[in-house]
Amino acid sequence: MSLPPLTAPPPSSSLNPNSTFITRTASTLYLGSSPYVVAGPNIYWLGIDENDPPGSVTYPSRQRVLEVLATAYAMGANTVRSTTLGVSVGCDLCVWPRLGVINGQALQVVDFAVWAARLYGLRLVIPLVDNYEYYHGGIYSFLQFHNLSTDDYSPFYDTSSAVYDSFLAYITTILNHTNPYTGLRLSQDPTILAWESGNELGGWGGSGAPASWTAALAQFVKSDLGAKQLFIDGSYGIVRDALGIGQVDIVSNHHYPPYTSKLFSDARTALAADKAYLAGEFDWVSHGSSPRMWALVAGPALLALLVFALPGRWFPWPIRYGCLYREKRKRAGSAEGVGVGAGGARQMEMADQPETDAEDSPPPLRSSPPPSSRPAYPELSPRNKMSRPSYKRQDTERAERWRLFEDGAEGKMPFLERIGTGTGMPFSPPPAPPSSAAPPVGSPPGSPQGRASRLSQHTPRSPSQSGTHSHSHHIPPTTPKRPLYTPTASYRSSHARTPSPLPSLLMSLKPLPAEREPHTFLFRKWHFALVIFLLLTPAVALLLHFLLPSTISSFTSALASTPGVSGGLYWSLFGHTDTCTSYVYHGDGYWLVYPGQGGFMSYRVGQLVVWERGVSGYGLQAWGDAGEPTVACKQAVNLSLLPNVSMGAG
Repeated sequence: MSLPPLTAPPPSSSLNPNSTFITRTASTLYLGSSPYVVAGPNIYWLGIDENDPPGSVTYPSRQRVLEVLATAYAMGANTVRSTTLGVSVGCDLCVWPRLGVINGQALQVVDFAVWAARLYGLRLVIPLVDNYEYYHGGIYSFLQFHNLSTDDYSPFYDTSSAVYDSFLAYITTILNHTNPYTGLRLSQDPTILAWESGNELGGWGGSGAPASWTAALAQFVKSDLGAKQLFIDGSYGIVRDALGIGQVDIVSNHHYPPYTSKLFSDARTALAADKAYLAGEFDWVSHGSSPRMWALVAGPALLALLVFALPGRWFPWPIRYGCLYREKRKRAGSAEGVGVGAGGARQMEMADQPETDAEDSPPPLRSSPPPSSRPAYPELSPRNKMSRPSYKRQDTERAERWRLFEDGAEGKMPFLERIGTGTGMPFSPPPAPPSSAAPPVGSPPGSPQGRASRLSQHTPRSPSQSGTHSHSHHIPPTTPKRPLYTPTASYRSSHARTPSPLPSLLMSLKPLPAEREPHTFLFRKWHFALVIFLLLTPAVALLLHFLLPSTISSFTSALASTPGVSGGLYWSLFGHTDTCTSYVYHGDGYWLVYPGQGGFMSYRVGQLVVWERGVSGYGLQAWGDAGEPTVACKQAVNLSLLPNVSMGAG
């Protein structure tokens, strides 16, 4: 069925449901003695439009205004929020095209929209300024009026600045204007539920409007201008410092996308401060709430299966566990003869010390021979590449070898004696060349006579001995150098020691076994796949639960039932063009028409209709019933009895 034709002038105030102001007690709104919950759309373009024709700024026609408000009524709305009815500054068609200049034609468009809302029994929420640089103006317009940078909003929020005074003059123009269709000043019209300090002040993620600025503006609107409507803090999100302002009735937030968790959190904050809470805008699309998103839970299972495609040479991973493994290795080292006697005790001590690379960083040696005369120790036998060596054992063995080397350098074991004792080491000192100045028999190598003898054997080389080269490169002599000293038989016999244990120590180093060592867990492919699945599956499920937007039905249900929440307004509703051949399109992703285009939009419209009709209690049929009301593009409203006021369009 169609809505009943509206052929009469606006009903008298005694019969119109909009004759009573909405009031607030603590965190609840009331219409008379009944709680009032806001439900409806944002129709931001009622004062100035940017969509018909696309990309051009025009006044919306009367026909379009009547149709879209009739559509809101048919869907069950009781309230509409319209930004351009209050924010109209800085453009040619605005209420204030320039500083202090009033455009009467723009005010008449506002008057008609207010009258039409009253005709359909709808309440209005009207912001007073916008945080962004939109076609209908905002904060940046007032800054431009005073030739200030639009990158810094602080002059606008400075209540002692000329910019703020200009803003107060502008809102005085709006609120003190008398609507010729109703005969009421806008500040005294019950059709207007509330004045909002602004749209998304502070921006997304910002700190909102300063509390001192909000308090000053609320004082000016409700006390100085005598507005009888409620006042909303239009910051983007709740500003906690503003919760204590007595003349602020409602705090708000915008929900893109809608989360019931965020709604509950904001409601608790407002309820604790005895303020009503309004979801001034929310996303009706909510693409993220699609059940298909839960298919992401299968991601961990897919990753677990991909583990089996990894190269087999990467597995297994040996994992040694606990101090039992270290104690076992200590016992194994003693059984193999790695540390016997004092050496074994030293190895046990070094097993508990931090691991160091003893071969790369040897301890400093005292009295060690020059590199040219150091003995060449036999190299270790190559280790089996497939074995899994104990690096702690290797470091301990390296430290033991250096300890023996250092003991020999300190005199505990004469260095050269270990070379010639026949211990099986493949090295012996070169034969001493004939010398005419041998040191006295029995002179130790470190005695003054031995040192003087060695110095006398070294004579400077003349340039002729180096050929024709005069540069500093050293050319080896044709005859071998004399050894630094040659120990005599008596010296050797007097310093006889037991054979060095170094060769037996080196021979005891065997390749580690290739099989699994004791107390070692082999981490295989299927272990890795199981860990990925068990860890990621609950993590992804929790992430989706908390981060995915709520469904429209659950969010709207929370709007109607959560304590402290006074309702919400979805973004945003449109109607037909003036020719009634197509819908006016807006490309911000939240474009909605009734009864919907396509299955997705129609489904969402149905959910919104169920919520709005349940809140407003208009008694219209449930969504989907036979006889679902339709809205005529051209409303049968007799406008001939209205005051003779020319309109900018239509």
